[in-house]
Amino acid sequence: VPGLFRPTNKRMEIHAFYRQDAGRGIIMFDSIGVFQRQFTPVEGGYAYYPSRKGGAKFVSPEEYAALVARWQRVAGRRGMWTSTGVIMAIIIVWVTLSEWLTLPDWTQNVMTTACVVGLMAWIYYASFAPRRLVRGRPDILPPRPMAQMRRDARAMLNWRFILFALGFSGLIFWGCVAGGDRSFRGWAWMLGSGGMFALYIWFGIRKLMDRAQ
Repeated sequence: VPGLFRPTNKRMEIHAFYRQDAGRGIIMFDSIGVFQRQFTPVEGGYAYYPSRKGGAKFVSPEEYAALVARWQRVAGRRGMWTSTGVIMAIIIVWVTLSEWLTLPDWTQNVMTTACVVGLMAWIYYASFAPRRLVRGRPDILPPRPMAQMRRDARAMLNWRFILFALGFSGLIFWGCVAGGDRSFRGWAWMLGSGGMFALYIWFGIRKLMDRAQ
């Protein structure tokens, strides 16, 4: 019954935990925290919105714990180091074999691209585990207003990551402007970095406006 599932004050406790974690200065982009923020605590479990237009589905505490543990194995620090190590090992073995078999140089680029694409596909598939879990379940909460959805999306980006993106893109943009390279490649870097800089300035302004509301 939808009326039985109401958001609780656990969300405030979770946000407090994220603020404490962010204050430690360890994580630039907390992929685990972003994954957890998709779930809203309700009475007896969690509410999860699998799509932008649909309502929320119920997820039990046991299911939530299993989903978070699985995501930590994929996108956590240890999982990412393991994936990187596996990819590096595959590339080293392939380079050794290609030199031994005198394969063309382009085969190394193909192998490297295939490894990166395979890793991204694996992470992408793992990120949809909650959607696969709740498929076919009835709604326990109505769809969110578009404004609320945008606020929730902005809340997934912490200030440390936004400042890093601003500094990174700003340095590239300034280097392109000062460098004077007006070739196609130079214009591509200038427009790309400038667009990224403007985008994250807008994100920062909107986050400040969200906090003021």
